[in-house]
Amino acid sequence: MQSLRRILLATDFGPASPLLTAVTIRLARAFGSVVTPVHVIDLNSDSTLVDYFRRQVGQRMMEPLADKLMQERVEFLHPVVLTGPVVDRVLRKAEEIDADLIILGAGEPRSDGTVASGPITDNVIQQARQPVLAIHPGTALPLRRILCPVDGSAAASRGLKNAIRLAQAFQSEVCVLSVVPEVNWMTAAADVGSLTHAHEQYADRWEENILAILRDTDFGGVKWNRDIRYGSPSRAILSAAKEQQVDLIVIGATGKSGIGRMVLGSTTRRVLRELPCSLLVVHDEDLMLEDLNAEDVRTNNLTYSEASGLLAERSYAEALRKFEQVLARNPFHVPALEGRAAACDALGLPERAVRSRRRADILRHETWTE
Repeated sequence: MQSLRRILLATDFGPASPLLTAVTIRLARAFGSVVTPVHVIDLNSDSTLVDYFRRQVGQRMMEPLADKLMQERVEFLHPVVLTGPVVDRVLRKAEEIDADLIILGAGEPRSDGTVASGPITDNVIQQARQPVLAIHPGTALPLRRILCPVDGSAAASRGLKNAIRLAQAFQSEVCVLSVVPEVNWMTAAADVGSLTHAHEQYADRWEENILAILRDTDFGGVKWNRDIRYGSPSRAILSAAKEQQVDLIVIGATGKSGIGRMVLGSTTRRVLRELPCSLLVVHDEDLMLEDLNAEDVRTNNLTYSEASGLLAERSYAEALRKFEQVLARNPFHVPALEGRAAACDALGLPERAVRSRRRADILRHETWTE
């Protein structure tokens, strides 16, 4: 997968449905994605007439969603109403269209603002090979703060890379959370090879490993900060998300295939029980890969030309959207950064314009070749 080209929007018309649509539109506009809206009816009636009317109602409820996508100029395939087991039908449709991302609701909100994900959300996250974005009904747009836990594993590094790409697309801030886990004295001593101050040395080594990873990470101009905590990873993630009022948590899931993919890590499962915000779980496949192939380059060149033409015609909002699409595929495209700065100036967004120009200057002096 080279970019976020195809999004499967699985809607149940629950409390989070309007927000699901809004988030999908923002992502599709940022990445130039094609959206496939899906509604699944798990028929369990003994009456064929009742089942027929349920399908008809589902189809009619999809019409306003299609109208909204059309109004927002988002490319989409005809909305689909399916019948059968919800998880199975969502996953099959995702495979059929070769979806790069599945978006669905996280669950029903509680009185304290958290959400306990239901069995459908849990099972889609567990079984999907694609990244899954579970939308909390209280999520704010735009996504201003993203929290990404990092523990030194390959899965966590994959999660961080995707958090950075989303932050680049939405001008978000990223909080990198590292949690030094609680271990017994024997485990700590065995890890550091010392019996003296084993816990302190263990914590120091853990922090040093995370810092080394962050030093080697290219944040691509994204504003970020680091938060280090101690104890239970799930409790630390939930506490940090609430304290920093983040809009999205990005977690790299463990497990590559077979049984390993079917079982979520214990930390992710616990977070799902008390979600304070939306959650993106990245499995084997990244949301976006860095490499560009020939098709990507051709598409980017065409999109950049369209954006430049719109800028010359003073269609600043549309030009900005096109420049964002170019940068979503290639965040190092200096002319697009400069074009985005010009569009932001015209739209009265001086801070974004300054950030874009600063990044363009750095890249032009350090890495860009005409």
